Amino acid sequence: MGYKIFAILILLCFFIVWFLFFTYNPKKRISCGNGICEISENSLNCCIDCGCYKDNEVCIDNKCVAKEITLSDDEFVNIIKEYFSLRNEKIEEIREIYNISLKTILAKTTIIRTNKNMYGVTVAENRTLFLYECCAPGSKLLDIWRKS
Repeated sequence: MGYKIFAILILLCFFIVWFLFFTYNPKKRISCGNGICEISENSLNCCIDCGCYKDNEVCIDNKCVAKEITLSDDEFVNIIKEYFSLRNEKIEEIREIYNISLKTILAKTTIIRTNKNMYGVTVAENRTLFLYECCAPGSKLLDIWRKS
């Protein structure tokens, strides 16, 4: 009776090893490209999901590449002024302007105060403006505008 249990255990171990050998693939565990920066991903192995850590880098073919932004500070400010003029809001303060990386493109961002409210404003290199509630992490996107 003891040898039958031993044989069954050996057979069970064989099937477990066989199953793991043919079905387990460590590359399957990393799901780069699913839009979520998971714990096993970073800017080196999956910038598609995680973006690049340096402000002057963009993700191209899943590699972080240094790039200079083509949007000048003056053009950034002019886009913001035109947008808020259309909203009938007067800009009272534009804070420091920062260059940031938005995964595959570079952008500029700042916080502004108008006669009505405070906003986070980001303008991408393609001149698309993103307007956010100010000033907490995870702020709500309020508007997207592109100069026509």
